[in-house]
Amino acid sequence: MRSSGCWAGRRWRREHAPSRNWRLFALTRMATMGDEFAKGRSIMDRRSESREREVDHIQPSVGQSIATIADIPRVHARAHPDKTALIFEERRFSYRALDEWADRIAQGLIAAGVKRGVRVAHFGQNTAHYFALLMGVAKAGGVLVGINWRLAAGEVAYILADSEARVLVADASMIDVAQEALKEVPAASRPALLLAIEGAKRGVGTPGWNDFRRWSEAFPARDPLVPVAPDDVIYQMYTSGTTGRPKGAEITHHAVIAPRGRDEMIAERDPLWHVWNGEEVQLVQAPVFHLTGNVWALIGLHAGATLVVHRAFAPEAIFADIARYGISHAIMVPAMLHALLRHPAFDEADLSSLRYIYYGGSPIALSLQCEAVRRFPCRFIQIYGMTEIGGSACYLPAGEHDPEGRNPAMRAAGLAYPWVEVRVIDREGCDLPAGEIGEILLKTDTLMRGYWKRPEATAEVIRDGWFHTGDAGFIDERGFVHVEDRVDDMIISGGENVYPAEVEDALLAHPAVNEAAVIGVPSERWGEAVQAVVVLRPGMSVEEQELIEFVRRRIARYKAPHAITFAPSLPRNATGKILRRELRATYSPAGAESTR
Repeated sequence: MRSSGCWAGRRWRREHAPSRNWRLFALTRMATMGDEFAKGRSIMDRRSESREREVDHIQPSVGQSIATIADIPRVHARAHPDKTALIFEERRFSYRALDEWADRIAQGLIAAGVKRGVRVAHFGQNTAHYFALLMGVAKAGGVLVGINWRLAAGEVAYILADSEARVLVADASMIDVAQEALKEVPAASRPALLLAIEGAKRGVGTPGWNDFRRWSEAFPARDPLVPVAPDDVIYQMYTSGTTGRPKGAEITHHAVIAPRGRDEMIAERDPLWHVWNGEEVQLVQAPVFHLTGNVWALIGLHAGATLVVHRAFAPEAIFADIARYGISHAIMVPAMLHALLRHPAFDEADLSSLRYIYYGGSPIALSLQCEAVRRFPCRFIQIYGMTEIGGSACYLPAGEHDPEGRNPAMRAAGLAYPWVEVRVIDREGCDLPAGEIGEILLKTDTLMRGYWKRPEATAEVIRDGWFHTGDAGFIDERGFVHVEDRVDDMIISGGENVYPAEVEDALLAHPAVNEAAVIGVPSERWGEAVQAVVVLRPGMSVEEQELIEFVRRRIARYKAPHAITFAPSLPRNATGKILRRELRATYSPAGAESTR
């Protein structure tokens, strides 16, 4: 029997559902914003003073709206052109410079054959160049494909071939891996244009590659005015399934832009929710090959804030820049919080400017959660979501964080946003009452369009408008969503998705391995750590570290086991399926805190 209502949030949906006008957001509050940060002028800023803007007649004004990512630099270049948009390795880029750079990139991409729906791949770390590329791709009507820079060449090759990317933009430091990957891509599917970020600076002279900045400066800073609709796809982010085969989730402009104008809806019920106003100084170290890193940055850019961009997570640099630039907002996975708290410089670091830290991406130990709340001088908000729903769906309010851990809600993922509906169902698809564990389903207007060229896979997870998360959990009497496990056995380690089948295949490639099973075990540092249980072939042997290194040569390092236990056999049910729950209960998380 179906319950009459899974959660009070469904009433929120009915009473506060956003109208169609939520796709257009007024920015009039930005008219009075000051610029506390524009102390430096880039070369592109100075060049812009010597010529007249060629597209003034189409540039949105402050009173107009941001409907797509392409509108972000347009609006803010008019509202406050000299305000600092990005700080990257001591270089500052104003909103005007960002807009002009995006125009040049868009013109170059169009000249290379990029048009609406054509894919442009990025293989690299966080840089100012990336955000200019993102805006340029949006203005050209293209789709940005994020590739995890930690992947092995074969994995990169698969994404390049599957996405049919016409352009590949890679960090100069990644070109060796990119070159190996390109060898494995069929000739008909190889990108036609190869661009190296900071290629000239790093002295890269690989044949066929162009320096990204020099290439872009050859094109005019003229907005191409390509018609782009909110429902057009802007991101193709790869996320694996239970088989470990990556699938490209197609995310629209609307999915990442619409929630940016809904802060007031949340603030109506949560007075501690932060309503973004452009005065923020935002740390962006979350990797941009994940949707989270992009959505996080877009929150600030949409509001007209200043982003301090870090290539990757580095505690010393984070401590220094919080003090130097007055960083007020940051996002972390639990492993990052753990690293900062354990760093010897933590107690002496000036963290006084911090106002909010958002966290999520993997399970967090209650002890770590409480320690973070006690020791950081700011509020915390936990978020829960996934790539397929365009970002986050639930949040744990700042007011629910108890430094002593006595509030049961701290073990929850949180409350659903007002525009998100949540259900928990049993195996027959019937709604479960509060407190009973089943599969978590989500419905939201930010849901992905589908998996790229995978209609069957799309149909498996989206049914009647509901996204089947594969997460097992329940909703409590207060409406908080609790995530207990994953239906599909996926492991989330340090914010990265790891799928047992892929790791098991790498283990089984070793001649001494007869059987292998991979599980996630609790880790205070990583949320979950990857552990393998291996059965060796009769008469053969291999050392644990030797086998770990063997796996690391075949798949990304973060996917490799932190520890391996050798066992005489694996527990199976009557049909031969490995009983992972028994493995989790039997084997301790030895080595779970080891470094990667």
